[in-house]
Amino acid sequence: PALMAAQAAAPHMAAPRTESTQENHGETEAAATGRWLRATLREATMESTSVKGVMSAALGAAEHAEAVASAICEAMGAGAVQGEGADTGVNLEATMSGVVALYVANDILFNVRKGTGLVSHEDSIRQAMVKGLPAAVARLGVAIAAAAAEMGRSVTEQLRSRAMRVLVEWSTWFLFPSDTLAEMERALQSGAKGVFA
Repeated sequence: PALMAAQAAAPHMAAPRTESTQENHGETEAAATGRWLRATLREATMESTSVKGVMSAALGAAEHAEAVASAICEAMGAGAVQGEGADTGVNLEATMSGVVALYVANDILFNVRKGTGLVSHEDSIRQAMVKGLPAAVARLGVAIAAAAAEMGRSVTEQLRSRAMRVLVEWSTWFLFPSDTLAEMERALQSGAKGVFA
């Protein structure tokens, strides 16, 4: 049911595979949803329609809140993970996807905060994301800093600025204690893992 809702919310995105294969034999629907959402985030762009499509798909799979929140938080930090000893091109792509994932997280938090009431599991997504976002933002800061040599200072500063605008917005919503938010801002500015890593 959640996979069908996710596909209906974002029909232009390929639906997650649920049939049994050697690759995903015995995979739960929650695991398939998480895998599909991670792949969808890799394909998404910073364009508003793309971010909104991923957000709609994520909210459509809200009954798997932990898998949805985990996939988004993992995508935010993928550039930092990929960047350690991996091909720089993968790091750049993953870093850009990390910023897209931050935008998706922001849209989800905004819509759930505003009480759109699409499904009863939405608050579970919000709670899981709020728990995982500090470490994910710190990893995104590391990824942006690591990609600076390849992307150049101008592009790096644009990405960092975009990410910082999201944190400024979060500060007005009182989602995080002020010290947690300050630590996330420091991590984005300096590229240091901080206390969350």
